[in-house]
Amino acid sequence: AASDGDRILMQGDFVITSPISVPAGKSLHFYGDEGTKVRYSAYSNGSTNNLFTAESSTGKELTFNKIQLMNAGGYAISASGAIRLEVKDCIFHNNGWSGNRLDLINQETDVWASGGTLGYNFLLYNSTSGDLASFYASECSEGGAIKANGIAKLELTDLEIYHGNMGIKAVDCGFIGDTEAFGYIARSQIYSNVGAGIDLYSSESDGSAGCRNFTIYNNAVHYNGGNGIKTLGGMDNTVSLGTIKGNWSAGLDIDSASNARVRDLDLSDNN
Repeated sequence: AASDGDRILMQGDFVITSPISVPAGKSLHFYGDEGTKVRYSAYSNGSTNNLFTAESSTGKELTFNKIQLMNAGGYAISASGAIRLEVKDCIFHNNGWSGNRLDLINQETDVWASGGTLGYNFLLYNSTSGDLASFYASECSEGGAIKANGIAKLELTDLEIYHGNMGIKAVDCGFIGDTEAFGYIARSQIYSNVGAGIDLYSSESDGSAGCRNFTIYNNAVHYNGGNGIKTLGGMDNTVSLGTIKGNWSAGLDIDSASNARVRDLDLSDNN
């Protein structure tokens, strides 16, 4: 029933049973009141359902502001094709992971028993590959907080993302054809996710595509099971002024990129 360009105020706890499909031909802006949630009643690792799915027409804009999004088997927000996607002051958790059976943060404890909570103690990684594979099959799905594909202007700020699988995945964003646009990922806390915290990805899996003109700054990316921040392909991207700590793979992984700028980072205890 919404018209192109409408601003929609959401109040309360919205428990949904199937993905919310944003109409392709409409710019829509969702604003939450204090405590607003959009969620499935429980996380299911057998589900691939997103919370919001938006395959937008060129020239349309999407906004999500002050909403808590949780329990998606797929992504909380999966958007493609829009000229602009803004996500601000939102909280994401248990998207792509139940939050159970894995402790990603360094704990000064004894070795956990087989079949219990996996992870590592303060001196030793102690989970076998078989234990971790069993954990992933029973507790995880190929989802996460935000997936943006082909978005010209991507603005992700002041977010909290935790206990999910992927944090933020941006694919071929930051431009329209040969026209430069931009991406911002800033002032966010991204921690204790199974996959990467932030992933700028190339659809060609090499340097022939990827994201452009991104500024990733003032983020705390801590204790994720994959890379803290990864860029594959792309050009003219900057990572600066953040803390990247305790990630199980690389703190920062740059692969096949052009004109990458890295400065003023606090990198500690990664890999």
